[in-house]
Order: sequence, then C-alpha cells, then structure tokens
Amino acid sequence: WSASYYRDLVGSAARTDDRDDHTAPGPHSGPYRDLVGSAARTDDRDDRTAPGPHSGPYDGEQPVAGAQQHSPIAAAHSRSTGVHSQSAAVDASGAEQPASENPSGPKTGSYRVIRGGSWSDVAGSCRSAYRRLGPPSYRDDNLGFRLSRTGPWHFYPLTLVGAPPPKAPAPALPATHPRFAPYEVFRDPLENAGQDGAAQQVLAAPEMVYLPGGTFLMGDEQGGSDERPVHPVRVPAFAMGRTPVTWRDYLRFCEATDSHWPEWLEKGSQYHLETGKDNYYAKRGIGREALDLPVVGISWDDAGAYCAWLSARTGERYALPSEAQWEYACRGGTATRWCSGDEPAGLGDYAWFSDNAGNLLHRVGQKRANAWGLHDMHGNCWEWCADWYAADYYAQLTGALAAAASGDQQRASGWRRIAKAFGFGAGDAAVDASGNPAAASGVQQPASENPSGPKTGSYRVIRGGSWINTAVICRSAYRGIRHPSYRSRHLGFRLSRTV
Repeated sequence: WSASYYRDLVGSAARTDDRDDHTAPGPHSGPYRDLVGSAARTDDRDDRTAPGPHSGPYDGEQPVAGAQQHSPIAAAHSRSTGVHSQSAAVDASGAEQPASENPSGPKTGSYRVIRGGSWSDVAGSCRSAYRRLGPPSYRDDNLGFRLSRTGPWHFYPLTLVGAPPPKAPAPALPATHPRFAPYEVFRDPLENAGQDGAAQQVLAAPEMVYLPGGTFLMGDEQGGSDERPVHPVRVPAFAMGRTPVTWRDYLRFCEATDSHWPEWLEKGSQYHLETGKDNYYAKRGIGREALDLPVVGISWDDAGAYCAWLSARTGERYALPSEAQWEYACRGGTATRWCSGDEPAGLGDYAWFSDNAGNLLHRVGQKRANAWGLHDMHGNCWEWCADWYAADYYAQLTGALAAAASGDQQRASGWRRIAKAFGFGAGDAAVDASGNPAAASGVQQPASENPSGPKTGSYRVIRGGSWINTAVICRSAYRGIRHPSYRSRHLGFRLSRTV
C-alpha cells in the first residue's frame, strides 16, 4: 500500500506520454492533495463505524488513473449494456488520459491493500474505489480474500466471448535435436563414431521413422475380450524403429558390455548354438552370421538394457514402445484389422506368418512397409512393449474417461445457465461434454492421452505375431502376453525414441 501510488502512476504516465512535448501540462495541471499518514489507523479493528485509514472520503483515491485491463467479460458487458470500462479515461478537458498497463502496486511497503468493505462497515467504506490497509500479519473476523487466475478459461462460455490469447510459439529445439519431416527415416550417430563417412554409417543407431502425433481408434470389436471396447487414443509425436532390432545392432551392445547375450549364445544355456541341445534356434535359421535377422531369444529386461545402452551412447531417449504407440504405428493410419485391409488375403505382401514363412525367421525389411514406412509390424517376430498387461485395461480407460466426462457435463451445464442469464449467447451447443467448444458434428468421445498401461502387473504385453502364427494372431489390435523373463525364438523387440 502507498498513499501516493495513484499519483505516482499518473505522473509516470504523463511523463511517458509527453516525453516529446515539454510544454504539455499533463493530465492534471493542479497540485495533488497531501495525504495524511496512516500509522495510527491500523489498529482500528474494533471501530466498526470508522471510515477507514483515510482522512476524507476520497483521500488516497485521487487522482483517477486509467488502468488497462484485458477482460473479455467486461468487454462483452460493455457491448451489451453500453457501460464503458475504464480501459481509457478522460480528464476534465475531454482529452484521453493514457492508461497504466496492469499496475501491480509499489515494489515494497509495510502494509497490504484491503478492498471491498465488510459486514461491519458503512456504505462509504464499501465503495468500489475505497482503499484500506493493514500489515500482512493482520487477522480479523471481517477480513478474507478472493482468488485471481491468469488467462481466460476457454472451456467455459463466460470467457468464450473474447478471442483466446495467441499460443506461445514452440521453443526452438537445440541443434542436437533436429526437426524431422513426417515419416522421415533417420539414424543417430553413436558417441564414438568416426569422421569417415563409411565408419559413421556403420557406427550408428538403428534406422528410425519420425511419426507425427495423432488420434486413432485402438482395439477391435471383433477381437478378443481384452481388445474391447474400441476407444480413441491420442499419442504425441515419436520415432519408431523402421524394422525390429537386428542381431547386427544388438551384437554391438553385447560385445561392448559382455552382458545380456541372447539365449542362444548365453554361457551355460541349454539352448546355446554350439553346446546346447535340440538345435532349437539353429533350425529356424538363427546363427552368429545371420546379422540381418531380428534378434530373438531375449527377455524384456534384455531389451530394456539395450535401450538404456543406446540412449547413453547417442544422447537420445530410446525405449520400448508403449502398447498404444505400437498399435498406432502398426495401423499406419488405417482403421482395418491389418494394415493391408479387413481381410487376410493381402497380408502375405506385408508379413511373414504361418502361411508363407516356412517355419523360419526371415531377414527384416523383405516385405512391403506399411503406409508410414515401417516393415514387419505384422508377423516375423513378436515384439516386446513397455506396458504391463491387464485384460480389462481398455475398460478401465474408457470408464475413467466416462466418469470425467460426466463431471465435466454437469459443470458445463451450470456454466451454460449462467451464460444465458448474463446474455452472453452461449447456448447448449457452445460446449461439448468435456467443456470444450463443440464441433459442428456434435459431441465426440474423449480420447485417452498417451496411455502407458497399468502401473503394476505380472506379465508384459507383446505385439505383432510371428512366423509361427496365423493371420488372426498377427492383427494390429491383437494383444499377447509373456512373463518379463520369457525368451523364445519368435520374440524380439522394436525401438521407440522420444523426439
């Protein structure tokens, strides 16, 4: 609180406005009234009829200073009632007085401002302009507070009358995080990659494809019970491995760390290529020199360790894809059961599965890519996802969204009634069930925001099917599960990367 704060504001505005007109008297050519001190007035807590800390009814409230306030509600009320806001004021001569831009009081002081009067005050102390003060530690049975919030609430009709403020531009990414074109293929160099072009290409992370974010329908109403209900999901932009991780790429990690070897090269494993039994892996085409096959025979933890190692070597964030990311990428913009359509007849162009694989694992990238440039999303090998599995997880998501939408509908209905009462013209079509501006087509089902699965569980999700599975198992929405320690000749993984 400062008794001279309004005088300081007006004097500053006048000097700023008249900086090039040294003869202009400014908005107030006469002297301001002296204002009395206030030290003796702060202990009036039991004087309920006292007019407050000012010596007269207007001391501390003059001169009138225009304050620029950006209020869509005030603007609308002005238009509907003809009452003008105080965004611009005029002096006695009729000249427009420059407005102070959203003043916030003196920088320092001993007292805080109190406004509005109370149940114990006379009408004069309850005036709009009346200013009272008290030390910050002051407490009384007639003193409370009110909240202020920055910015309009665009999902409530009372504040939809004004244009929303422009969104701040997205911050520029550092040079080490280039922007990618939609569906662009790229590779991150490894930390110790050489300067030679060929060496740089060899010592690089697996190929990734940049996928713009979007919303899609996840699940399959004709599929298993854990694939229902079909529900909209929104995922932000990310990058997905162009193919499953190959033995060539995974071998570099094993040699660098001497750990997390696949089951078929792990010391002491009963399935070791040379010392194990039954040729469990070898008879499916898997071997030391089969560098372009998907790496299989690794657990969920092995795949996660590779992601952590690759992140450290590139400075980027690699991980297993979430189940939502995986299905979004697999569909490639389609809403059909396979990326090739609703019938399995065309799947052979895109996938190695039981009809055409010959009981063998195949080199990556031999079949057609989906519309977004991703190979082997259907078949060849199952792929670990980051999520824990729950059979009713889709039902949990939609149930939570329905409960939230119901609450939002009740709040939005209340705000519609208020808007109508104030004459702001926000009818029943102004907002949808979520309180957002309604689309012309009506209310839409809310989307789950980038879901990442249950917080705990016993099994991890695997996706995509493999060389041993039928077309039905290789559908975009099919959900498989395995214990995190599980390893097999038909289970590998694919990378996701934060962009």
